Amino acid sequence: NKGLPEKIKSADLIFHLAAHETYLDTPDEKVALDGLLTNALATHHLLEFAKDCQARFIFASTVDIYQGIVSGTDLKHYFGPTENDEKIFSHTEAKRFAESLVWEYFKKYNLDVRLVRLGNLYGPGMNLNTSALGKFLSELLAGHNLFVEGDGLEKNYYCYLADAVSGLTAVAFNDKAKGNIYPVTDPQPATVLELAYIIKKYARPVTEVVFKPSSRKYHLPDVRVIDTQKLKELPWLPQTDLKQGVFL
Repeated sequence: NKGLPEKIKSADLIFHLAAHETYLDTPDEKVALDGLLTNALATHHLLEFAKDCQARFIFASTVDIYQGIVSGTDLKHYFGPTENDEKIFSHTEAKRFAESLVWEYFKKYNLDVRLVRLGNLYGPGMNLNTSALGKFLSELLAGHNLFVEGDGLEKNYYCYLADAVSGLTAVAFNDKAKGNIYPVTDPQPATVLELAYIIKKYARPVTEVVFKPSSRKYHLPDVRVIDTQKLKELPWLPQTDLKQGVFL
């Protein structure tokens, strides 16, 4: 956020992937602020740097921005009524603003920028506290039942780590990708309930899927259907299905 070290004079290719993966499970209240600043100030610094040395710029965003969360009417709960909502949706809003910055640099300076909207990443080394999938894996490893909040019909998009890497690479090195947005994710969303039963297959026979009241007091709009038409230009499609990727 303070700018780049002076010793970095030039670059050909910039991947801006900075984000707090641990924003859901950390007690540090500064994480939401850090995320907003990193996607505002740091993105601005990197875009200026890319402009100065005419570098190709790839920004990693999230498919969650398709949900279009409306800003709150109360500053005490601007991003949502709970602490976790505050962390989740401040992250989403940060990505939305950063995308706007990238767009302005493309429009004003004709900078070679590309946006990648990633699904929920999963794979080796993943943080088990940052998604519904991670929560179920934690319960599986602990030998507990699998707890589904509400009706379990909330949908999420997931992307296996290796697919994310290959997707980012495909976007970075395709000469026709300038100025485009690519959804790098499995195009088929999974409901929380579907996830629970995928995990249950690998659990002990006595493990049950248990419903409990939702802690969320409002209904989130579903993420819109992911448009994969542009992916044919790369070409790129995910190679790992969620059912197999979970236990690779």
